[in-house]
Amino acid sequence: MILSCDPLIPTFLTQDADNQQYYPEWLLTGVALTDQDNLAQLWDQKELQGHLFGLSQLGSYAKFQDPNGEAAKTLKAAGVPVDQGTVLDYYELLPLIDQLQAAGPILTPANIAAGTRSLPRLGGSSAPDGTWYYGNTHTAIIDSREIYWDESQTSPDGKKGTYIEIYGGKRYEVGQYPSGQPPFYPS
Repeated sequence: MILSCDPLIPTFLTQDADNQQYYPEWLLTGVALTDQDNLAQLWDQKELQGHLFGLSQLGSYAKFQDPNGEAAKTLKAAGVPVDQGTVLDYYELLPLIDQLQAAGPILTPANIAAGTRSLPRLGGSSAPDGTWYYGNTHTAIIDSREIYWDESQTSPDGKKGTYIEIYGGKRYEVGQYPSGQPPFYPS
């Protein structure tokens, strides 16, 4: 099952699959927060055992929700409570703020487009939201990491179930991925 969907649909898909005793592989494409621990913890864990793996466009949950990370520091400085929702809002609004700043003082669609195209590569391999660059495309994220689900490990949020990074969490751009079978679910 290819998970190119929002992070709540798999809650119902995995329950229905388990009810039918259907245990497919669940392949992550790294979209819509399906690669974050707190949401995958809602899915039927019997379905995920040894079967959930793929790409993650975001960084690890620990980086994303780091109480001493960029989002937490910025939100605290602004007097905004730091929680999962405000951290998510921060990372979702960050590209928009960058685009508005790059557009300059006269906000027109043409200036926003030109400003967006002029932005340098942002984020980076250790950034919670990866590396992103618009260039001449409409999708900014240009790298991802490979992960798999381990329902027996504890997440940084203290709950059971967490994504495990392979290749030490190294991020790859298209054409840079190692060849061969990735070490998902090593024995």
